Order: sequence, then structure tokens, then C-alpha cells
Amino acid sequence: MSWTQTKLPLAIPAEHRALGNRAADVFGPNTREDLTFPAPNAFIAPEDYDPIIDSDIPPTHCLTRSQFVLEFVPLLETRNPDQWEPILAQMAAAKGKEPLTREEVETLCEALLFGAECNNLVRTTL
Repeated sequence: MSWTQTKLPLAIPAEHRALGNRAADVFGPNTREDLTFPAPNAFIAPEDYDPIIDSDIPPTHCLTRSQFVLEFVPLLETRNPDQWEPILAQMAAAKGKEPLTREEVETLCEALLFGAECNNLVRTTL
């Protein structure tokens, strides 16, 4: 497997952190489910965001940077559950992991932010 040379931004809403970590354990280079997404550490900035005035906005997302299997990057960009499900199942089997359910795959496709989609996220100090 070939991996991206640089780490790419990836975020997930805080309420899906456990699922995001489980999925990242399948498609990422780490072998532990809790390594990819940290505790909530970012929020989507409103259009009129002012870092001084809005410094107390609570984090809503878990933002990270990670390497990915090169072939998986286009899938992250399109997020089609019909494409994700068999590939994630194959990757899970190769790592000896339980495959994600269809519902989990659909949730991920809807919830994940990838690449430039993370540009509106602001890191908090938490």
C-alpha cells in the first residue's frame, strides 16, 4: 500500500468521534482506534468570526491531520457509501478488524470534512 506523503486535514463532528476513530483505524496507518481524532478541538467559524470576540465558542469538531492510502483519497473527496463500503470492508479484513456497518459508512460519508472542507474550522485552545 502507498500512503500520502503529507498529512491531510480531516474533521468529524464531536458526536461521531468514536465512529471516526474506528473508521480511521481501518483506513489510516495507526493501529489503535483512539489515535486519529482527538477530543473536540475546533469549531466551524461563522462568516463574521472575530477571534477576539468569539474566543469562547465551544469546540464542536475533532480536527486532525493524517496520512491516507493514496487510493482512498478520491473516495474521501466524493464520499459515496456504495464505493466506501466494499473498500472499507476489504481494508478492515486486511487488518483483522470488524467491518463498518452500512449505517456507519453512511454516517461517515455525511459527517466527515476533508481537505479544503476543513478551511472554515478554527482550532480552540482545548
